[in-house]
Amino acid sequence: DALRAKGFKIATGAGANNTLKVELRALEYDTSAGFFTGGIHLRTMLKVYAKTGAQQVERIYRSEQEERVVIVPTAETNAEWVNRSLGQALTQLLND
Repeated sequence: DALRAKGFKIATGAGANNTLKVELRALEYDTSAGFFTGGIHLRTMLKVYAKTGAQQVERIYRSEQEERVVIVPTAETNAEWVNRSLGQALTQLLND
């Protein structure tokens, strides 16, 4: 939907020579223990390959964040953090 809103559309058939490929290269969730708090470190990396005619571009988009916690986060909180990390990398792609 976000690409469509920016004017992109799917091209098919013999004349279609445009390509957009997005690879999820990393989606990491690590924990660390501290004295009073723990750390949650999230890292996302997307690789994008775009080609239109003779022009081609490859780019990497990254997102990193760390959350400090006193108690173990819930599944819902973890899902929010993972989605935010992935969303930040996708936002970079869409803004480029």
